[in-house]
Amino acid sequence: MNPLGHRHIFLPTSTQAYQCAVLRHGAMHWSRKILSRYKEMVGVKLLQMMDRELNRQIQPWHWNIALDENDMVDRHFFPYITEAAHAYRALFMAMGAQMNIVIGNNLTQRLLNETFEQINPDERALLQSQRLIPAAFSE
Repeated sequence: MNPLGHRHIFLPTSTQAYQCAVLRHGAMHWSRKILSRYKEMVGVKLLQMMDRELNRQIQPWHWNIALDENDMVDRHFFPYITEAAHAYRALFMAMGAQMNIVIGNNLTQRLLNETFEQINPDERALLQSQRLIPAAFSE
């Protein structure tokens, strides 16, 4: 037990729950790095505009996911990894499209590649296994 009296639960890495959790963390970490870097490049106002537009675009899907400044807040339960990957793919595609408009394809691709390399190798591998890779999200 940990200091709070909770038991630690360790899931085998092959379970759906474990894979969904790692995918969620990977998507959240990557989006945080993307949004932070984008904010450095274009400023707070353009980041807020992108957040608003992406939140508007994902609203019809009824995912409990929102962009808030530098963070992707994901409170949605996805029972299957394929459903989670679909949601993150839609979000990253919309993010790439918005960034392409503002900073162009070359800078968008560079930003996506650089930030992808900065995330945890286990998270990066799972993102790759679900085809959530930088090349997929810019033109």
